[in-house]
Amino acid sequence: MKICKNNLIILLALAVLCLTASCETPNLESSEISYALTQSEQQIEKNIIYVDSDEGQSTKLPHTDDIILYAADPNQFGEEQIAPFVDETAILQRSLKIQDQNYKLQYKYTDALEDAYCTESGEYYYYFRGTDTLRFFCRTLTFDEMNIKITKEEAAKAAEAFMKTVLTEEYFSEYTVCSVSDLKDSLYVISYEKCVHGVPTYDCPTVWITESGEIYAFNGHEMLSCHDLEEAVSAEDVTNACQIISDYVEQVEKPNWKYSDPVICMDNAGKAYIQVYASYTGINEIPHAVILYTPIAQ
Repeated sequence: MKICKNNLIILLALAVLCLTASCETPNLESSEISYALTQSEQQIEKNIIYVDSDEGQSTKLPHTDDIILYAADPNQFGEEQIAPFVDETAILQRSLKIQDQNYKLQYKYTDALEDAYCTESGEYYYYFRGTDTLRFFCRTLTFDEMNIKITKEEAAKAAEAFMKTVLTEEYFSEYTVCSVSDLKDSLYVISYEKCVHGVPTYDCPTVWITESGEIYAFNGHEMLSCHDLEEAVSAEDVTNACQIISDYVEQVEKPNWKYSDPVICMDNAGKAYIQVYASYTGINEIPHAVILYTPIAQ
């Protein structure tokens, strides 16, 4: 199964592919995990997996002979939260054309990741901070049932043409279409993904197209996060990191645990990780989820 979503959250309790294995679960008296590596722990020759669990430090995942677990720092992954501020270096006005519609944009504020602009009618358009690359918008459109209905294939072509205006055509060539939805609620949803050495990344922009062929919305939140990553890490490093998590899963797997396929994500410091979701049903049939991260080239 390929993950191709823009918003993945920790309370994931979906039915995903379960890896098969017959290894015994390691014997461990305590399954609590630490939040930081001490100096002595840094010298231990073990592979490291960071864990983000909805059960906090009481995760049921154990250490093994070759793996030591550490809780992911809350500030390590996910969007950094800072109060919006006015960046005096930001471009104050922009012109944007989407299909046949021209927009005049006025700068409003900046946060950790984006510069926000607004039209005279109050629509907001967001750019990656300090760049000319769109990150997100949702237009106000009128859905007219009398309009000509485009096909699924035509919607995909419209999305591709739009993406080539957001990115250069050369950079867009690094993406592949991972899904084109059927028409639902007057919209087609076209999602793309960028792979690095054959492994999907968090860089999965999505375009919403109306049934009449208009660009309704765009979400490229993680776009550019893995730019040039293929040159920064080797295929061997990516394969090794995937193998570390795969081997660990085989050792600790239980019948009611389910694991997603690996995906590459970046932490807030720009370091690349292999990420896997694990979900299971606990006491009283309560669903739980954890996220496993292991550094690429640790």
